[in-house]
Amino acid sequence: MRAARQRYKLHQVDMAPFVSVAMLLITFFIWMKQLERHKVVSVYRSPIGKAEYYLPLTGILFLLENNRIGYLLYGADSAASYVEIDYSTNGLQRTLRRTALLTNPILAIKPTSQSIIKNLVDVIDALAVNGQIDYMLADQLSGEEQDLLTTYRQYQQRYPQRPVVMKISDHR
Repeated sequence: MRAARQRYKLHQVDMAPFVSVAMLLITFFIWMKQLERHKVVSVYRSPIGKAEYYLPLTGILFLLENNRIGYLLYGADSAASYVEIDYSTNGLQRTLRRTALLTNPILAIKPTSQSIIKNLVDVIDALAVNGQIDYMLADQLSGEEQDLLTTYRQYQQRYPQRPVVMKISDHR
């Protein structure tokens, strides 16, 4: 007598629910990635003076030597104030919290030749933690901005004991 083989029926798995769950997860993670993107603003001014896409800046962060930041804040009345701050909680963090209270703040980050990459990374991290300020990166200083920094250095050397906040006319 010959032994009969048992045939096993293969079970089929319905993959439709797994595909639905996978699509929901992909959609969720793409949506979350969009929410966590950094707010970088693109500002372009053509050399002829026509603004193709221009948003008014709230202020400029100049990355200086010796872990210092020059903060130029534009006022509503065509005046601006310039002060140097550092990367501490009472410096950059407090300044960014105050700037975030303004309506639609946009800052320009302008590294000088004496700044280091770590300074740029620290500023971008602080802006990302704040999350309420749009920013743009610039690669070079204008002649007026270089003159501003030179004037500030001279003023600071002349009066080293005074707290230095320089009021200047708006040069935008």
